[in-house]
Amino acid sequence: MFPHPGLFNSQGIPRHLRLESQRFEAKDGFILLATRDFEANGKGFPRTPFPLTVGTDLQGSLTTISADLFPGNILVTRVGAKFDQPVGHDLSDFLTSLHMLRSPKNIPVINSIIHLMNSLAARGRSSREIGGSFETYFALSIQLPHSFQAIDAVLNVHKRDLAALLIGAPHPETLREEVISRVLEASEELNTKAVGELLLLNRQGFIHFIPTGQYRGPHLRRFERTRDLATLASFARGFLREGFDYANSSRAQALGIYKNLEHWITHPNLVLDVSKSQSLAWTALIDALQLGDRLAAWDDYLLRDDASS
Repeated sequence: MFPHPGLFNSQGIPRHLRLESQRFEAKDGFILLATRDFEANGKGFPRTPFPLTVGTDLQGSLTTISADLFPGNILVTRVGAKFDQPVGHDLSDFLTSLHMLRSPKNIPVINSIIHLMNSLAARGRSSREIGGSFETYFALSIQLPHSFQAIDAVLNVHKRDLAALLIGAPHPETLREEVISRVLEASEELNTKAVGELLLLNRQGFIHFIPTGQYRGPHLRRFERTRDLATLASFARGFLREGFDYANSSRAQALGIYKNLEHWITHPNLVLDVSKSQSLAWTALIDALQLGDRLAAWDDYLLRDDASS
Protein backbone atom coordinates (compact mmCIF):
# COMPACT_ATOMS: atom_id res chain seq x y z
CA MET A 1 0.00 0.00 0.00
CA PHE A 2 1.10 3.59 -0.60
CA PRO A 3 -0.28 7.06 0.24
CA HIS A 4 -2.94 8.18 -2.21
CA PRO A 5 -3.62 11.93 -2.12
CA GLY A 6 -4.98 11.84 -5.68
CA LEU A 7 -8.59 11.43 -4.57
CA PHE A 8 -8.39 14.74 -2.74
CA ASN A 9 -6.16 16.52 -5.27
CA SER A 10 -8.53 15.81 -8.15
CA GLN A 11 -11.42 17.43 -6.28
CA GLY A 12 -9.48 20.48 -5.08
CA ILE A 13 -10.34 19.74 -1.44
CA PRO A 14 -8.46 22.14 0.90
CA ARG A 15 -5.46 20.53 2.57
CA HIS A 16 -6.70 20.99 6.11
CA LEU A 17 -9.86 19.02 5.23
CA ARG A 18 -8.12 16.04 3.67
CA LEU A 19 -7.59 12.66 5.27
CA GLU A 20 -4.70 10.28 4.69
CA SER A 21 -5.65 7.20 2.73
CA GLN A 22 -3.61 4.23 1.54
CA ARG A 23 -3.98 2.84 -1.98
CA PHE A 24 -3.67 -0.83 -2.88
CA GLU A 25 -3.41 -1.75 -6.57
CA ALA A 26 -3.80 -5.43 -7.34
CA LYS A 27 -0.69 -7.20 -8.63
CA ASP A 28 -0.41 -10.52 -10.44
CA GLY A 29 -0.31 -12.66 -7.29
CA PHE A 30 -3.51 -11.16 -5.91
CA ILE A 31 -5.29 -11.55 -9.24
CA LEU A 32 -4.23 -15.20 -9.55
CA LEU A 33 -5.46 -15.97 -6.04
CA ALA A 34 -8.77 -14.12 -6.44
CA THR A 35 -9.63 -15.70 -9.79
CA ARG A 36 -8.37 -19.26 -9.47
CA ASP A 37 -11.89 -20.70 -9.16
CA PHE A 38 -13.09 -18.87 -12.27
CA GLU A 39 -10.45 -19.71 -14.89
CA ALA A 40 -10.61 -22.92 -16.90
CA ASN A 41 -7.30 -24.38 -15.74
CA GLY A 42 -7.96 -23.53 -12.09
CA LYS A 43 -4.82 -21.42 -11.85
CA GLY A 44 -6.49 -18.04 -12.12
CA PHE A 45 -5.92 -15.19 -14.53
CA PRO A 46 -2.32 -13.91 -14.54
CA ARG A 47 -3.13 -10.20 -14.78
CA THR A 48 -5.66 -7.60 -15.86
CA PRO A 49 -7.34 -7.20 -18.23
CA PHE A 50 -8.96 -10.63 -18.38
CA PRO A 51 -12.23 -11.87 -19.94
CA LEU A 52 -15.42 -11.30 -17.98
CA THR A 53 -18.83 -12.80 -18.72
CA VAL A 54 -21.87 -11.51 -16.87
CA GLY A 55 -25.09 -13.46 -17.18
CA THR A 56 -25.52 -15.05 -20.59
CA ASP A 57 -25.17 -12.02 -22.86
CA LEU A 58 -22.63 -9.53 -21.54
CA GLN A 59 -19.08 -10.16 -22.74
CA GLY A 60 -16.25 -7.85 -21.74
CA SER A 61 -13.06 -7.62 -19.75
CA LEU A 62 -12.19 -6.79 -16.17
CA THR A 63 -9.68 -3.96 -16.41
CA THR A 64 -8.75 -2.58 -12.98
CA ILE A 65 -8.72 -3.62 -9.33
CA SER A 66 -7.79 -1.21 -6.55
CA ALA A 67 -8.74 -0.29 -3.01
CA ASP A 68 -8.38 2.67 -0.68
CA LEU A 69 -8.00 2.16 3.06
CA PHE A 70 -9.23 5.26 4.87
CA PRO A 71 -8.81 6.32 8.50
CA GLY A 72 -11.13 4.46 10.80
CA ASN A 73 -10.31 1.19 8.99
CA ILE A 74 -12.83 1.83 6.21
CA LEU A 75 -11.93 0.04 3.00
CA VAL A 76 -13.39 1.07 -0.36
CA THR A 77 -12.64 -1.38 -3.18
CA ARG A 78 -13.07 -0.42 -6.84
CA VAL A 79 -13.35 -2.91 -9.69
CA GLY A 80 -13.53 -1.62 -13.25
CA ALA A 81 -14.72 -3.45 -16.36
CA LYS A 82 -15.41 -2.60 -19.98
CA PHE A 83 -18.10 -4.07 -22.24
CA ASP A 84 -18.73 -3.62 -25.95
CA GLN A 85 -22.41 -4.42 -25.99
CA PRO A 86 -24.37 -3.92 -29.25
CA VAL A 87 -27.40 -1.73 -28.73
CA GLY A 88 -29.47 -3.14 -31.57
CA HIS A 89 -32.77 -1.67 -32.66
CA ASP A 90 -34.40 -1.66 -29.23
CA LEU A 91 -32.73 0.54 -26.61
CA SER A 92 -35.11 -0.88 -24.00
CA ASP A 93 -33.65 -4.36 -24.39
CA PHE A 94 -30.13 -2.96 -24.19
CA LEU A 95 -30.82 -1.06 -20.97
CA THR A 96 -32.54 -4.08 -19.43
CA SER A 97 -29.48 -6.22 -20.21
CA LEU A 98 -27.34 -3.92 -18.04
CA HIS A 99 -29.19 -4.64 -14.80
CA MET A 100 -26.74 -7.44 -13.95
CA LEU A 101 -23.94 -4.86 -13.75
CA ARG A 102 -25.52 -2.93 -10.91
CA SER A 103 -24.10 -5.11 -8.13
CA PRO A 104 -20.80 -7.02 -7.82
CA LYS A 105 -22.70 -9.52 -5.72
CA ASN A 106 -24.27 -10.70 -9.00
CA ILE A 107 -20.84 -11.37 -10.54
CA PRO A 108 -19.01 -14.23 -8.75
CA VAL A 109 -15.45 -13.31 -9.74
CA ILE A 110 -15.88 -9.68 -8.62
CA ASN A 111 -17.55 -10.84 -5.42
CA SER A 112 -14.50 -13.04 -4.79
CA ILE A 113 -12.10 -10.16 -5.47
CA ILE A 114 -13.83 -7.89 -2.97
CA HIS A 115 -13.94 -10.55 -0.26
CA LEU A 116 -10.24 -11.29 -0.73
CA MET A 117 -9.46 -7.57 -0.54
CA ASN A 118 -11.41 -7.37 2.72
CA SER A 119 -9.50 -10.35 4.12
CA LEU A 120 -6.11 -8.83 3.28
CA ALA A 121 -7.07 -5.48 4.79
CA ALA A 122 -8.29 -7.17 7.98
CA ARG A 123 -4.92 -8.77 8.72
CA GLY A 124 -3.62 -7.50 12.01
CA ARG A 125 -6.98 -5.93 12.82
CA SER A 126 -10.04 -7.11 14.65
CA SER A 127 -12.56 -8.89 12.44
CA ARG A 128 -15.08 -6.36 13.72
CA GLU A 129 -13.05 -3.53 12.21
CA ILE A 130 -13.10 -4.82 8.64
CA GLY A 131 -15.65 -7.56 8.14
CA GLY A 132 -16.62 -9.92 5.39
CA SER A 133 -19.82 -8.14 4.34
CA PHE A 134 -19.80 -5.04 2.19
CA GLU A 135 -22.06 -2.35 0.78
CA THR A 136 -22.05 -1.54 -2.91
CA TYR A 137 -22.28 1.55 -5.09
CA PHE A 138 -22.28 1.11 -8.86
CA ALA A 139 -21.10 3.50 -11.58
CA LEU A 140 -21.95 3.02 -15.26
CA SER A 141 -20.58 5.07 -18.13
CA ILE A 142 -22.62 4.35 -21.27
CA GLN A 143 -21.71 5.67 -24.71
CA LEU A 144 -24.70 5.31 -27.00
CA PRO A 145 -24.50 5.10 -30.82
CA HIS A 146 -26.42 8.34 -31.21
CA SER A 147 -25.20 11.78 -32.17
CA PHE A 148 -24.85 14.71 -29.83
CA GLN A 149 -27.90 16.31 -31.45
CA ALA A 150 -30.09 13.19 -31.13
CA ILE A 151 -29.24 11.73 -27.75
CA ASP A 152 -31.56 13.91 -25.65
CA ALA A 153 -34.59 12.96 -27.74
CA VAL A 154 -33.62 9.26 -27.65
CA LEU A 155 -33.23 9.21 -23.87
CA ASN A 156 -36.44 11.15 -23.38
CA VAL A 157 -38.36 8.34 -25.10
CA HIS A 158 -36.87 5.80 -22.70
CA LYS A 159 -37.44 7.51 -19.35
CA ARG A 160 -39.10 4.42 -17.93
CA ASP A 161 -36.11 2.22 -18.79
CA LEU A 162 -33.65 4.79 -17.42
CA ALA A 163 -35.46 5.00 -14.10
CA ALA A 164 -35.73 1.21 -13.90
CA LEU A 165 -31.99 0.75 -14.46
CA LEU A 166 -31.10 3.34 -11.83
CA ILE A 167 -33.33 1.93 -9.10
CA GLY A 168 -32.90 -1.74 -10.03
CA ALA A 169 -36.39 -2.55 -11.27
CA PRO A 170 -35.91 -5.39 -13.81
CA HIS A 171 -39.44 -4.97 -15.19
CA PRO A 172 -39.79 -1.30 -16.22
CA GLU A 173 -43.39 -1.75 -17.29
CA THR A 174 -44.41 -2.18 -13.64
CA LEU A 175 -43.26 1.31 -12.59
CA ARG A 176 -45.84 4.01 -11.97
CA GLU A 177 -45.43 7.31 -13.78
CA GLU A 178 -44.99 9.21 -10.50
CA VAL A 179 -42.09 6.93 -9.57
CA ILE A 180 -40.40 7.58 -12.92
CA SER A 181 -40.86 11.33 -12.57
CA ARG A 182 -39.55 11.37 -9.01
CA VAL A 183 -36.44 9.34 -9.93
CA LEU A 184 -35.51 11.56 -12.88
CA GLU A 185 -36.36 14.86 -11.20
CA ALA A 186 -33.97 14.01 -8.35
CA SER A 187 -31.08 14.39 -10.82
CA GLU A 188 -32.50 17.33 -12.75
CA GLU A 189 -30.14 19.94 -11.29
CA LEU A 190 -27.14 17.84 -12.31
CA ASN A 191 -28.11 18.24 -15.96
CA THR A 192 -28.84 21.95 -16.33
CA LYS A 193 -25.43 22.89 -17.73
CA ALA A 194 -25.16 20.70 -20.81
CA VAL A 195 -27.27 19.06 -23.49
CA GLY A 196 -26.26 15.86 -25.23
CA GLU A 197 -25.42 13.94 -22.05
CA LEU A 198 -27.25 12.75 -18.94
CA LEU A 199 -26.17 11.99 -15.36
CA LEU A 200 -28.58 10.10 -13.10
CA LEU A 201 -27.67 9.49 -9.46
CA ASN A 202 -29.30 7.93 -6.43
CA ARG A 203 -28.36 6.05 -3.24
CA GLN A 204 -27.49 2.86 -5.15
CA GLY A 205 -25.25 4.27 -7.87
CA PHE A 206 -25.01 6.59 -10.86
CA ILE A 207 -25.23 6.33 -14.65
CA HIS A 208 -23.62 8.71 -17.13
CA PHE A 209 -24.83 8.67 -20.74
CA ILE A 210 -22.79 10.30 -23.52
CA PRO A 211 -23.23 10.34 -27.32
CA THR A 212 -21.07 8.67 -29.92
CA GLY A 213 -17.84 10.32 -31.02
CA GLN A 214 -15.48 12.57 -29.13
CA TYR A 215 -17.08 14.29 -26.13
CA ARG A 216 -17.24 18.07 -26.57
CA GLY A 217 -19.37 19.16 -23.62
CA PRO A 218 -18.41 21.25 -20.57
CA HIS A 219 -18.04 18.28 -18.20
CA LEU A 220 -14.61 16.91 -19.04
CA ARG A 221 -13.80 13.66 -17.20
CA ARG A 222 -17.20 13.84 -15.52
CA PHE A 223 -17.56 10.10 -15.03
CA GLU A 224 -14.13 9.76 -13.41
CA ARG A 225 -14.63 12.78 -11.16
CA THR A 226 -18.08 11.62 -10.05
CA ARG A 227 -16.70 8.12 -9.43
CA ASP A 228 -13.99 9.61 -7.17
CA LEU A 229 -16.62 11.61 -5.30
CA ALA A 230 -18.65 8.42 -4.86
CA THR A 231 -15.55 6.78 -3.36
CA LEU A 232 -15.27 9.56 -0.77
CA ALA A 233 -19.02 9.41 -0.11
CA SER A 234 -18.82 5.63 0.36
CA PHE A 235 -16.04 6.13 2.90
CA ALA A 236 -18.13 8.74 4.73
CA ARG A 237 -21.14 6.44 4.79
CA GLY A 238 -19.02 3.52 5.99
CA PHE A 239 -17.40 5.48 8.79
CA LEU A 240 -20.62 7.12 9.99
CA ARG A 241 -22.36 3.76 9.92
CA GLU A 242 -19.68 1.38 11.20
CA GLY A 243 -17.17 3.57 13.05
CA PHE A 244 -18.66 3.45 16.54
CA ASP A 245 -16.38 0.62 17.69
CA TYR A 246 -13.41 2.54 16.33
CA ALA A 247 -14.55 5.62 18.26
CA ASN A 248 -14.71 3.61 21.47
CA SER A 249 -11.11 2.42 21.07
CA SER A 250 -9.57 5.48 19.35
CA ARG A 251 -11.70 8.42 20.42
CA ALA A 252 -9.30 11.25 19.56
CA GLN A 253 -8.69 9.92 16.05
CA ALA A 254 -12.39 9.33 15.51
CA LEU A 255 -13.20 12.89 16.55
CA GLY A 256 -10.68 14.19 14.01
CA ILE A 257 -12.30 12.16 11.23
CA TYR A 258 -15.75 13.26 12.37
CA LYS A 259 -14.79 16.96 12.25
CA ASN A 260 -13.53 16.64 8.69
CA LEU A 261 -16.64 14.78 7.59
CA GLU A 262 -18.79 17.38 9.32
CA HIS A 263 -17.20 20.08 7.18
CA TRP A 264 -17.51 18.01 4.00
CA ILE A 265 -21.20 17.42 4.61
CA THR A 266 -22.37 20.75 6.03
CA HIS A 267 -20.33 23.02 3.72
CA PRO A 268 -20.21 21.18 0.37
CA ASN A 269 -19.89 24.32 -1.75
CA LEU A 270 -16.81 25.43 0.18
CA VAL A 271 -15.13 22.04 0.22
CA LEU A 272 -15.57 21.57 -3.54
CA ASP A 273 -15.46 25.15 -4.77
CA VAL A 274 -13.25 24.40 -7.81
CA SER A 275 -16.21 23.19 -9.88
CA LYS A 276 -19.89 23.99 -9.50
CA SER A 277 -20.76 20.72 -11.27
CA GLN A 278 -18.70 18.76 -8.75
CA SER A 279 -20.23 20.51 -5.76
CA LEU A 280 -23.69 19.70 -7.16
CA ALA A 281 -22.73 16.05 -7.58
CA TRP A 282 -21.31 15.96 -4.05
CA THR A 283 -24.48 17.52 -2.65
CA ALA A 284 -26.52 14.91 -4.52
CA LEU A 285 -24.39 12.14 -3.00
CA ILE A 286 -24.82 13.64 0.48
CA ASP A 287 -28.59 13.52 0.04
CA ALA A 288 -28.66 10.11 -1.64
CA LEU A 289 -26.54 8.39 1.01
CA GLN A 290 -28.22 10.28 3.87
CA LEU A 291 -24.89 11.57 5.09
CA GLY A 292 -26.51 14.52 6.87
CA ASP A 293 -28.74 12.21 8.92
CA ARG A 294 -25.82 9.89 9.64
CA LEU A 295 -23.72 12.85 10.80
CA ALA A 296 -26.51 14.00 13.13
CA ALA A 297 -26.71 10.50 14.61
CA TRP A 298 -22.96 10.59 15.26
CA ASP A 299 -23.25 14.00 16.87
CA ASP A 300 -25.94 12.67 19.16
CA TYR A 301 -23.81 9.61 19.97
CA LEU A 302 -20.73 11.71 20.84
CA LEU A 303 -22.67 14.20 22.96
CA ARG A 304 -24.45 11.43 24.83
CA ASP A 305 -21.13 9.67 25.43
CA ASP A 306 -19.58 12.91 26.78
CA ALA A 307 -22.54 13.51 29.11
CA SER A 308 -22.25 10.02 30.58
CA SER A 309 -18.50 10.22 31.16
